[in-house]
Amino acid sequence: MCDHGQPDPIAVDAFVEAMRPVTKTLREQRQPDYGEPRACHYAIALAWNALIMQKLKATDGDASLDERMVALMLAAMKLVREAYHHKQDNLDDARTYLEFVGEFSEKP
Repeated sequence: MCDHGQPDPIAVDAFVEAMRPVTKTLREQRQPDYGEPRACHYAIALAWNALIMQKLKATDGDASLDERMVALMLAAMKLVREAYHHKQDNLDDARTYLEFVGEFSEKP
């Protein structure tokens, strides 16, 4: 660690380089399920932007994210992936995230 609490950039670069074969394999394995990475991430960004825009409207511009909003965003990510290609894991995870939304919406 650097003295300001951030990871050492050289160590991070070494880790990224060491993991390159693993990430290459994962990308190749997952592309049939999720599509081309840039297009998938763009579609997720559109969904997240829609959620954030609704939050901004409902909260007079408060852009802070809470646990409820994070659960909504993760559910949206799983639904975007499901729209590309059916995988039961997407539906199971989306359902779980939406259950969290309900739990987090209740007043403590």
